[in-house]
Amino acid sequence: MRSPPGWCALSTMRRDAKLHHPVMRDDHGPHRAWHLLPRDAWAAAPPDAPFAAASLADEGFVHLTHLASDLIEVGNAFYRDDPRPYVVLSVDLDRLTIPWRHDGDARFPHAYGPLDRSAILAVHVYDRAADGTFLGIGAPLDRAPLD
Repeated sequence: MRSPPGWCALSTMRRDAKLHHPVMRDDHGPHRAWHLLPRDAWAAAPPDAPFAAASLADEGFVHLTHLASDLIEVGNAFYRDDPRPYVVLSVDLDRLTIPWRHDGDARFPHAYGPLDRSAILAVHVYDRAADGTFLGIGAPLDRAPLD
């Protein structure tokens, strides 16, 4: 089941009277979420098929987050010691044809299936320090997602 419009997004806080908790809203564009993954996993993915994250096989869903600051925390908590380069997918949740929802924490939506290529708006380098610390979302990669 898809979440209602206004439930997911990025930049400004608003209070949703029906849900009784803060939700992130980006009134200047699509509802977006971020997905962090090793660059080699993205490079190995077939470019003409929906992107199936490794977590689909293990957990049954793709981990996403709405905020870049939460993405930094996740990267540093779970992947800091992994020396591989990482990338970040910018995902428009409204373009997904698969179900997605928030399972307990409104900052972290879960997508229940492979990500449609048309929902992947951009792929960015994820900048890191020499010690592996994740710093933030960097420049877009040359390999554009499929329209």
